[in-house]
Amino acid sequence: MKYRGRSFSTAHKPVRGGRMTKWKGKVASLSPCLALFMASVSASAISLSFSIDDAHAGGCTPLGGPGTYICTGPANAVTDTTQVLNSGVVPLNITTSNDFGIDTSTNGGTGLDLSSLNSITFTQSGTGGITGDTYGIYARNSGTGALSVTATGTITGIVSNGVDAGNNNAAGAGELTVSAAAVTGAIRGIFARNAGTGVTSVTATGTVTGTASNGVDARNYNAAGAGDLTVSTAAVTGGTYGIYARNVGTGALSVTATGTVTGTGNNGVDARNYNAAGAGDLSVSTAAVTGAIKGIFAGNAGTGATSVTATGTVTGIASNGVDARNYNAAGAGELT
Repeated sequence: MKYRGRSFSTAHKPVRGGRMTKWKGKVASLSPCLALFMASVSASAISLSFSIDDAHAGGCTPLGGPGTYICTGPANAVTDTTQVLNSGVVPLNITTSNDFGIDTSTNGGTGLDLSSLNSITFTQSGTGGITGDTYGIYARNSGTGALSVTATGTITGIVSNGVDAGNNNAAGAGELTVSAAAVTGAIRGIFARNAGTGVTSVTATGTVTGTASNGVDARNYNAAGAGDLTVSTAAVTGGTYGIYARNVGTGALSVTATGTVTGTGNNGVDARNYNAAGAGDLSVSTAAVTGAIKGIFAGNAGTGATSVTATGTVTGIASNGVDARNYNAAGAGELT
């Protein structure tokens, strides 16, 4: 091996205990073969002897077997870059250290870009912020397994959605689960859509804001799917709808909001079961709700029961405060 024209041997075994660190926003692996280097090169040369891994810059590095990663280190808007993690046909599993955060607002791109042809699990341990110049977290599962995103820090999508998670495979039976704290997106706060037949669940314990579109947008697309669609939130604000929930499958649809929900361009809460063959119930339970058109709209085309409960004031500025409907003439479910 040569450095500035000087040759030195690399045959010595490195001292155990090498660690991963960051240098100029990229992951750098330092294995301290110090006795060899100190005898051969200057201290300044040693500082440049890192091997840079461009595939996992900004805090996420492989851990163990294929498809397994750990993300570490606090957010740094100057150096952080998009983490693109693709596991191919094996499951993608990502965990974090307690101090992990990422901020690509300076360098552009999404915070975390996750994809798999199998399944995806992202679990954040700490409360560090995840900020993407485009999306905060963008996750796409094209396999038949589950997609799970658990984030305990604030998530921000500066140009697009805060969290954008999708199960794309219509043959997939895996669940789609998003569990978050506070989320803000320039378009949607949380966008969760499931083309498969499994359950879809969105939970947010902090305030969710979708500035230009919906605060929370959750959809089950598969008409053959029997999985339930469940939305549980605190306060939500959307530039169009506050909470927008659509179930094309035959399972139940449940929306629960413990904080104030506001739809500044349309309905505050808009929840609909579309499948006439669906026997699942439609239930909406809220605190205060305000919509530019209706406060709460609940429409059930299936045969199950429809229930709307509000413990706070519900206001529809241009139309009804609460509009609840059972569309199916053959349905035996009650409307309350």
